[in-house]
Amino acid sequence: KLLQNMSESKRILMVRPDSLKNLHQKKNRLQKILEILAKVDYVVGVPQQVDQFLQRKQYLHAVRLVLHTLGMLLAKDLNSFGALEEIRQHMLNQKNAIQEMLVDHLHHHIY
Repeated sequence: KLLQNMSESKRILMVRPDSLKNLHQKKNRLQKILEILAKVDYVVGVPQQVDQFLQRKQYLHAVRLVLHTLGMLLAKDLNSFGALEEIRQHMLNQKNAIQEMLVDHLHHHIY
């Protein structure tokens, strides 16, 4: 009986590593998906934040936020999402608009 229990225990222990490995791989995949979803959630709220910074004439904060977000959008994990193309294009437009605003402000201060 003891020998039979030991054999059964050994058989169970031999099967478990594969299932543990699969669970670990699944956990890693799900964790990566959650990270991507968190980034998407962050990126979706950025245009409103940039507009608020621009209204308060906090150009440095707006520029940093736009550049950081563009970096995220062009990174490998978010670049493949076609659904983010509209936000990506909006960020590029805001970057150009901020640049034009800053040039205009500098012209008004200099001349």
